[in-house]
Amino acid sequence: MLRADGRRGATQCRQVQRLLEQKLTDLDSRVAQLQDFRRTLKGYLTQCNRALVQSADGDCPVVVRLKRSTR
Repeated sequence: MLRADGRRGATQCRQVQRLLEQKLTDLDSRVAQLQDFRRTLKGYLTQCNRALVQSADGDCPVVVRLKRSTR
């Protein structure tokens, strides 16, 4: 990450700044992916809740959908 190459002052600070910017960009990307995944899971939960209200004997719509997507 940081090299002990004798850099000091503004040069060292710029290096840290670049690393922090890169880490924040990476983190923002991962957060966006997690938010998308959360929306997907929440949608699946809604489907399950709806299916259970309509009929307790039917196939789980999430399982049906996942089976279709693996074909």
